[in-house]
Amino acid sequence: MGSEDIVIHDALYAYKSNIDSKYVAYFSQTANFHEQIRRSISSSKISSISTENLGKVRIPVPPLEIQREIVRVLDTFTKLEAELEAELEARRRQYQYYRDALLTFGEHTDSASKQASKQASKQA
Repeated sequence: MGSEDIVIHDALYAYKSNIDSKYVAYFSQTANFHEQIRRSISSSKISSISTENLGKVRIPVPPLEIQREIVRVLDTFTKLEAELEAELEARRRQYQYYRDALLTFGEHTDSASKQASKQASKQA
């Protein structure tokens, strides 16, 4: 389904279906899915759901072409979200750098402030 490593657990369920597997994966992340399984979970120290109860989950199944379009749109948003998260992290590091450079007082205060101001002007 993807190129990233996965974890396999003893509570792993396999299914065979004509439904697009990425569509099912995205659906399993929805509040609708979680609400359906929450009603059937048995809890002790570790929550679990039986195969029978998992089989009762109702997945809305549009035609395969629509499933694939939904997956395409969600994949696009997932990629955009990752890019935005990376940009946000870069801006956090940049902010910390400039904050530290501008608020560090001592013998290098003037040169640090000038350098930070110069960098800020370039990126604006």
